[in-house]
Amino acid sequence: MAASLGVRAIRDAREVSVVVSESTPAFAKRKTLAVKSLSTVTRTRLLDELAVVTYDESALGITDVARVTGEQVSGISVAFLVVGSTTGITELRAAASAFPPGVEAIAIVCDPDTIPGMRRVADLTILTVGYLEDLQKSLARAVTS
Repeated sequence: MAASLGVRAIRDAREVSVVVSESTPAFAKRKTLAVKSLSTVTRTRLLDELAVVTYDESALGITDVARVTGEQVSGISVAFLVVGSTTGITELRAAASAFPPGVEAIAIVCDPDTIPGMRRVADLTILTVGYLEDLQKSLARAVTS
């Protein structure tokens, strides 16, 4: 989902930043509060970098990723929070509120076992998608509501 959003933004000549959590080294006594910016110079470069992103137990949660990104990346107007099915609404709302005022947050919850949909929780739009083809329909629905 993140790749599809990033590639589309690059194709549309929009300024885009894609970040992922840095992993905390095994020897560290505290988690590393850092994110890694992926290359968005070209669509191919972004896809190559996303292809090697893997799950890591020591990675930051979405709230910390949002907070660090909000502090380090300037000029954010829209933030897409792409998460899996185990991330709850409370955590999504906390992540959305970690961005500076004026940043619109849209959570994209990826869950192939659910019916695609959209809901608003306070100022947060939550799109639930099962498969990539659901993303375009859900985004179109979000824009018109």
